[in-house]
Amino acid sequence: MPESCPVCRGTRFELLLNDAEIRREAALRNRFVSERLERMPSAAEQKDLTDFAHNAPACIYTCSTCGLLVREERKDPAETYVEDP
Repeated sequence: MPESCPVCRGTRFELLLNDAEIRREAALRNRFVSERLERMPSAAEQKDLTDFAHNAPACIYTCSTCGLLVREERKDPAETYVEDP
């Protein structure tokens, strides 16, 4: 769970979606995209189509003070683009 809200610095959160729900949504998104392509995309194309910076399942919380959605990051999402041309 986040320590504090990056907008209002509130410290109370409610779970909106757990990581299993996010995993199911990602699988649906991947299936939706792959069913509409005529060929398998390359790794670079896959990154743009379905593998976003926040592709790993993680809980999403709502700040009880201001309502901001806060994702429980396990690592810095920028790391996924370090070697991306």
